[in-house]
Amino acid sequence: MRSRIRVAVAGSLVVVSILLVYSTILTFGPINRENPPNEPNMTTTSETIRVDSAIYLRKVSEPEYYVELTEEELERFPALQAALQALKKSGESEIMYSTSYHEATSPLYYLEEKYQGQVSWNYIFKFEENFYSIAVAVP
Repeated sequence: MRSRIRVAVAGSLVVVSILLVYSTILTFGPINRENPPNEPNMTTTSETIRVDSAIYLRKVSEPEYYVELTEEELERFPALQAALQALKKSGESEIMYSTSYHEATSPLYYLEEKYQGQVSWNYIFKFEENFYSIAVAVP
């Protein structure tokens, strides 16, 4: 029982940390002023970018529990598909991809269904040969 509580507390701390990093990035930059975003869900000013929500993806090593996503399943979630492409293009191991609330939360709800009721604070999926942890930052 204590280990479950520790896992839940650790999971909550990770989510809070991600949200703090997300809000700091949105408040203080980085901002590409030469090519600002042109999405309907974003408002650009000289100092900040305000977005509805974001998908946070991180490459992880093979976990004990995960679900697989096929190309057909991924096509149902354009923002997740774009986030994966941006992550591959960046060469980094993690990315915060700005999008609308619906586009950010839809893949998470779908993964929750694929986990078939298994309670998890961290959803991990496999696409092609890589494993990804996904989190969502919402207002």
